[in-house]
Amino acid sequence: MDPASCKKLIVLLESSSSSNSEDDTIIATIQEHRRERPKVDNFVADVVASFDDEEFRRHFRLSRSTCELLTRQFAASPPYPKNHSHGGTPQKSAEEHILAFLWYAGNKATFRSVAQLFGMSEIHEVVDRVADFLEAVAPKYLKMPLREEEKQQTSVCFEAIAGFPNVLGAMDGTHIRTRCPNKKVKASFVDRHDTPTYTLQGICNAARSCL
Repeated sequence: MDPASCKKLIVLLESSSSSNSEDDTIIATIQEHRRERPKVDNFVADVVASFDDEEFRRHFRLSRSTCELLTRQFAASPPYPKNHSHGGTPQKSAEEHILAFLWYAGNKATFRSVAQLFGMSEIHEVVDRVADFLEAVAPKYLKMPLREEEKQQTSVCFEAIAGFPNVLGAMDGTHIRTRCPNKKVKASFVDRHDTPTYTLQGICNAARSCL
């Protein structure tokens, strides 16, 4: 894909919308070059590597250093397949796994658009592997303060922000758009806008880190 078309694709994918019409526009941009390349080649090496730190955070919702840490940990984890001699299409690297997952999770992208962008044919397996890895390491990072000094420090920080004492976390929620599961009653999944969603409830500390 030539640089101009690749730039056009990135602009389209910056949008957080998950509408079918915009997905179709993204796929149409890629398919203009289907005769030569059915997928975007070298997106990570040629495009992602050129992002500055601000662009990287905007696209992947994490700093580059945090992403690199996750990549190293994922590469050494059980969910990442270590067998490279199975033949066929070369296995995607740990970095490609992490970046594809972050793009999918942070941009409300479809499996189809992420697979085309990252040149993958098994994006579902990629997402599942990274999700299993994150579930395994989550208790190490996502936890309420346990030691008294941690509780005191967190409480002081919250009081400095809002003037409210004895707070260990701030709770809020959001809706994640989805499709109504097969053979389920739609009314059980819709929000006040009549849109099927999953409800996510979370707690963060004074530094806005999830607990």
